[in-house]
Amino acid sequence: GANQVSFLVKDDLGNEYCREQTIIRIEPKYLDSNPDPLAPYLWHLNNTGQSNFSSVPGVAGEDINLGALHDEYRGESTTVVVSDTRIDLDHPDLVDNTMLSLSKNFKIDSSVGNDPTDDYDQAHGTFVMGLIGAVRDNGLGGYGVAPKASLIGYNYLGSAQSLSVKINQADGPEGAIFNYSYGIRSCSFNHANQDYIDYLMHNTFLSSIYVTASGNEFYYYNSVCGGDGRYYFGNTNLDQEKTYPFFIVTAALDAQGNRAFYSTPSS
Repeated sequence: GANQVSFLVKDDLGNEYCREQTIIRIEPKYLDSNPDPLAPYLWHLNNTGQSNFSSVPGVAGEDINLGALHDEYRGESTTVVVSDTRIDLDHPDLVDNTMLSLSKNFKIDSSVGNDPTDDYDQAHGTFVMGLIGAVRDNGLGGYGVAPKASLIGYNYLGSAQSLSVKINQADGPEGAIFNYSYGIRSCSFNHANQDYIDYLMHNTFLSSIYVTASGNEFYYYNSVCGGDGRYYFGNTNLDQEKTYPFFIVTAALDAQGNRAFYSTPSS
């Protein structure tokens, strides 16, 4: 858009000797040249009060306050590692951003370059990667919060999840952001492994960032932990790992700005 700017220059005695007005035209770096068809439904990025097929519409402004950021910056020079279930790196809305050469499939081994896609019918990892970095303005689906970020996929949850693998999935390019949208059942206290915590601390000092979910257990059946089938109320603090400062622990809100009914609380 265009902005009118006024300049006023005075000498040391306060005498005005120059006054000028000029027009500065600021053009966005990015233009929506090929809009994504599902973009109007992305209330978490731009909540206009749309209903998205719900009987209760959202509340305008209850989003992540992305604003006009995407006009100038869309995640360039940012690397995100998604450690999750199967991840389809060749998904048409992801393939331009994914990095197979640095991805891992821990169901095979811990070496880089193994495709995290497998025959396990689980879409969670691909979905999470799309929320983060699906391409914008390609005329497909929606787009992610960082649609030009470099994306690395780790198929971790499909593995045996041994301690060595757990530590390895916290390793990646220096300065990367790691996303862990998973957790344990909070039926009882889970002690953190000190070797794992030490590794996270070391990588955090090297500017890596670890983001994890608080959980989906506001209430759940205790039968998942061998109980008698009654409800229990979860609490993220029962997972000691998530009480350390090396993690950014995130909960979930709905389109009205309320805590999502399933989101696990903590302090």
